Amino acid sequence: VSTQSTGSSGINAEYGERGTGHCLDHTHGQLDAECLGKLWDYYHIYKGGGWNSCSKYLSSFSTDSYSSGCSRFYAKCAKGDENSNKNCCKSVHCYLWKKGKAP
Repeated sequence: VSTQSTGSSGINAEYGERGTGHCLDHTHGQLDAECLGKLWDYYHIYKGGGWNSCSKYLSSFSTDSYSSGCSRFYAKCAKGDENSNKNCCKSVHCYLWKKGKAP
């Protein structure tokens, strides 16, 4: 997927590219709510290759498991295995929830 900016509908615009770096250049724990929200909405587009949108998994996420932190979900996301799609979405959702911005 190209990351060349193509205006308001371009990948960079959708992911919230800034002077401090592209949202995808940082771990989920380093991102603000705007970048996390863009990942929630567009992660599947950036990743491609059969990834599902994060909203597909929303009903399976329990915020009860978030009280002990989100980093373990990011660690599972970073493994890059067959469960990465759901784990990456869960990580993003957890960090959004911690910021009071979860869908």
